[in-house]
Amino acid sequence: MEKFRIAVLASGKGSTFEAIANSCKYGILDANVVTLVSNNRSFPYTLSPLAKEYNIPFYNLTWVSERETRNEYENEIEKYLRKYNPDLIVLAGWNHVLGKRFINSFKNIINLHPALPGEFIGQNCIRKAYNAYQKGSIKYTGSMVHEVIEEIDKGTVIQQIKVPIYQTDTYEDLEDRVKASEKGILIQAIQRYITQHNENYILESDKKPYIGKVRRVEDIGYGCLLLTASDRLSAFDRYICDITDKGTILNHISTWWFKKTNKIVENHFIYNEGPNMIVKKTQPIKLEIVVRSYMTGSSATSIWSMYQKGMRTMYGLTFRDGYKKNEILDDIVLTPTTKGVHDDPLTRYEIINNKYLTENECNFVYEKAYELFRYGEEVAAKRGLILVDTKYEFGRVGDKIILIDELHTCDSSRYWLKDTYRECFDNGREPEKLDKDSVRDWVKAKCDPYKDAIPEIPDNVKEMVENVYKKYYQMLTNNMEINNTGSDMNYVVKNYFENYHKTLVIIIAGSQSDEEHVMKLKKYINQSKMYCKVYYSSAHKNTNEVLQILQKYESENYKGRNIIYVTVAGRSNALSGVVTCNTRYPVIACPPFKDKMDMQVNINSTLQCPSKVPVMTILEPENVSLAINKIFNLI
Repeated sequence: MEKFRIAVLASGKGSTFEAIANSCKYGILDANVVTLVSNNRSFPYTLSPLAKEYNIPFYNLTWVSERETRNEYENEIEKYLRKYNPDLIVLAGWNHVLGKRFINSFKNIINLHPALPGEFIGQNCIRKAYNAYQKGSIKYTGSMVHEVIEEIDKGTVIQQIKVPIYQTDTYEDLEDRVKASEKGILIQAIQRYITQHNENYILESDKKPYIGKVRRVEDIGYGCLLLTASDRLSAFDRYICDITDKGTILNHISTWWFKKTNKIVENHFIYNEGPNMIVKKTQPIKLEIVVRSYMTGSSATSIWSMYQKGMRTMYGLTFRDGYKKNEILDDIVLTPTTKGVHDDPLTRYEIINNKYLTENECNFVYEKAYELFRYGEEVAAKRGLILVDTKYEFGRVGDKIILIDELHTCDSSRYWLKDTYRECFDNGREPEKLDKDSVRDWVKAKCDPYKDAIPEIPDNVKEMVENVYKKYYQMLTNNMEINNTGSDMNYVVKNYFENYHKTLVIIIAGSQSDEEHVMKLKKYINQSKMYCKVYYSSAHKNTNEVLQILQKYESENYKGRNIIYVTVAGRSNALSGVVTCNTRYPVIACPPFKDKMDMQVNINSTLQCPSKVPVMTILEPENVSLAINKIFNLI
C-alpha cells in the first residue's frame, strides 16, 4: 500500500519542514513528503537547499497582487499540488491567507500556529504574547495545530501545548522556547491524520469486524484482535442510550484484573488504551462459566429464580431447603451455561459428554474459575464490596486454554456494599449496591419497555449511571484517574505494533529498486503472524541514516522486545556487516539476485564477512520467515 502523502507549504527558513522530512525519513511518521511549496522571495537561498537535500520536489511561487488576483495565484498552487495528490497539506509557517475555494478543494489542510486557542491570531503572535506578559495579562503562551477553515486560526484544534513565560525572558528566549515545543505537537497531529485516514494500515486481511451489543471485534492480524468497548447501554433486548466513558471504564477494570490474575491463569490481554484493548486471538469455548456465592438473581438461569419455584437440583448440584433470597451459600457453586442466543443451564457431565471440553480441560476450567473467584472475593472485600457472582469465558490458543472476554467488571459481575449487607438481609431488604440500573428503572417507570417506544433519557439520569461506573472503577482499582484517550482505533493499533508488540522484524533494504524482493519477504513474515517494519537506506551512500535507524531500536524504548533484522542488498553488500556490527540483535541477510549468474558473481559479498561479524545468509524469502519463527520460538 502506498504511503501517506504530505505536501508542505512554508514561508520561512524551513526548520519545521525539516522536522517533518526527518520524521518521515527515520520512520517516526509512516509517510512521505511529496512536495514543498514556498512563497518566500528568498527561496533559492533558504528552502531550496533543504528540499534538494531530502530529494523532495519543490515549487516557489510568490504572489504579486498587482499582477494577478488571489484566486489566480491560488489556482496556480492548486494546479501544482494536484500533480502530487496529497493526503494532507501542512501549513508550516505559511504567511498567505488561503481563500475558501482553495480550502474546499482539498480534504485535509492543517496549520501550525504559535498561540493557544482563543488567544492571538494572525502574524507576530509570539511578540503579542510577550507584550501581553509584560503587561501582566497572561502567564503563559503556547502553540496549536488546527484544521484550516476560512476564518483565520479558528479551525478545530488537533493538538496544543502550553509554554511558560519567565520574568527573565527576552523576546528571543520566548521565541526559541515556543519554536522548540511546536514541532513535537505538529508531528503528533500529522500522526493522527495518518492513522485516521488510513484505516487498513495494519490489517492482515480484509475480514470485516464483528459488531456486537457492547463490543466491536476486529482481526488486526499477527494473532491479535482489537476489542473496542462501546458506550452503548442495552436493556430490554434493545439499545437504550450511551453512557459517557462506559466503554473506557469497563476496559480499564478488566485490564486491572487481567494484570492482577495472570499468575492464576493466563489470559488474552496484551495492551489497552481508552476503550480499545488488543488481545490474543483465540478459538472461544462456547460456554459461560458462572460462579456464585449467594442465593440471588432474577434471570431465568439464576439459582434463586429456580429455587423459589421449588427446584432443589440445578446444574447437577443439590441445594438444601431453607435458603432465603440473598443469603450466602454454604459453599461457592459453579453454574455453567451455553453461550448463544439463549443461555441454557448445563451440568459438568453435559459439558464433557457434549464435547465442549475434555474431562481434563473441564477440571482445569473449574479449578481456575474457583481460584479467580476466591481472589476476586478477597480483593472486593478489602474495597468494601462483596463479589456476589460473576461469569468467566475461556478460549483456546493451540492446545492451551486461557481466560478471555472481560473480568470482574461491574457489568459481568454482581457487587453489593459490604458494610450494610447484614443489616439489609436481616431486615428483609435488598442489599445495597452502586445503582447502575438507574436508566432501566427510569424507563420502566415511564413505559412498558417491551412494547412501547423508549422515551429520550434525561441527561441527569445518564450522569447518575456514569458516576456509578466511575465509582466502581475507583473502589476496585484504588485509582482516581480515568484515562479516556486512545479512542482512535487506528492510532491505537499502530501505536501498539510500533511500540509494544513483542516480536518485531526490521527489514533494511539498500535500494528502493529491491522493493519486489522486500514485498516477498514481508508477505511470508506477515503470514507467520510477525510484524515487520521496512526501511530503504544504503550503507554505502547513507551510512549515518542506517546507524540512526539502528540506534532507534537499540534505545530503552525497545528494551525487552524480540527483534531480528533482515538485510536486503546484493552487489557489494556492506549493509549486512554494518547492521551486524551496530546491533545486539540477530541479522539475516537475504540478498536479491536477478538470476543464477547474478548470484554466482555477487554472493560472496554477503558470505565473506570479517571475523566477529556474524551475518546469517538465507536466499529464499520463505525460508527467512521459517528461520525467524524458529529463533523466536527458542526465546
